[in-house]
Amino acid sequence: MKEVWLVKGEKNKVENILKGDDTTSRHSISFHDLATMNLGEGYVLVVDAPEDVLKRVETLCEGMIEKFDKKEEVLKILKENEDKAINGFGSIFG
Repeated sequence: MKEVWLVKGEKNKVENILKGDDTTSRHSISFHDLATMNLGEGYVLVVDAPEDVLKRVETLCEGMIEKFDKKEEVLKILKENEDKAINGFGSIFG
């Protein structure tokens, strides 16, 4: 399950907390610049993990992140970028 949060605090602090935790560090954690997606300023945090891990992320980063209201837009853009990269990679190796 994927969830998207707006990073309200310092991105590096949130990243260090999540990557320093035994549970959350074992899952897919990524940060994306909203400006590159034309969705505003700042960063979003995207985590792909089971529900219990997503709740742990919220607990560990309480006050530093909040659910992002444009979740579906972010996930769509990331999927499109991933597809473009795969297609480009495929054309290199034919």
